[in-house]
Amino acid sequence: MNDYGITLAELPARAFDDALVVPVDGHSRRWAIDLDLWSAEGRSDLTLQITAWIDGEFARLAIEDIHVL
Repeated sequence: MNDYGITLAELPARAFDDALVVPVDGHSRRWAIDLDLWSAEGRSDLTLQITAWIDGEFARLAIEDIHVL
């Protein structure tokens, strides 16, 4: 990320409204999520791809990738 040339900022609340959330086939409690990342200048061209799932009482997250749109 240091070589990319931007400093990431905290996500605004609306970033979560715009997230793409897709159920993972064959897993009733697992989702693939694409979330746009933000910098001080606003929405960046970077997308964070994560997998989220429910494990008992806990929500778990795994970072899968960060890519340029």
